[in-house]
Amino acid sequence: SQNSWAQGIDNFFNQNVPFSYSTSYELAQRFLSLITAHANKTRKKTLTITEFGAGTGLLSLHLCDLLHRSNHPLKDHISFVLTDFSDSLHDQCKQLPLYQRYRTHCVFYPFDIRRDTIQKLPKSDIFLCCYLFDSCDTYPIEWSDNQLYEWKIKSIMDPDDYIIHADENGP
Repeated sequence: SQNSWAQGIDNFFNQNVPFSYSTSYELAQRFLSLITAHANKTRKKTLTITEFGAGTGLLSLHLCDLLHRSNHPLKDHISFVLTDFSDSLHDQCKQLPLYQRYRTHCVFYPFDIRRDTIQKLPKSDIFLCCYLFDSCDTYPIEWSDNQLYEWKIKSIMDPDDYIIHADENGP
């Protein structure tokens, strides 16, 4: 898996490794429903969302695209903080057409979940951690018998489970 990650985004195209569900429009649509519910509940007019382990930022870019295509009220009032420990993934993201279209909504921060503190990042309203396991010591990717496997982890999305309370005064 270490060699796979060293190849970066080329891995998906040259080695035919499929993009994970964790960057899909389908998941982005589900998150958009939760983001909308949060905005309605809190009556916030602007939101900042931090995506930990964003890689190339494709999930956040898909969220931007859905917001704009649906003319969502938040489309011009939302920003994404994309974090990853790999600067090369950030550089690759900047070449993506979706990034070029929505670059005013996205800012990158190098961030290693194992070493850096959250105070290094801008204050955020929502945190996304879809593929965080890949930045930790245990990987859900396995190479066995000349085959690359990605372990699927079932996630349950519930409207009551989407907020991480990050106020300085605690929950």
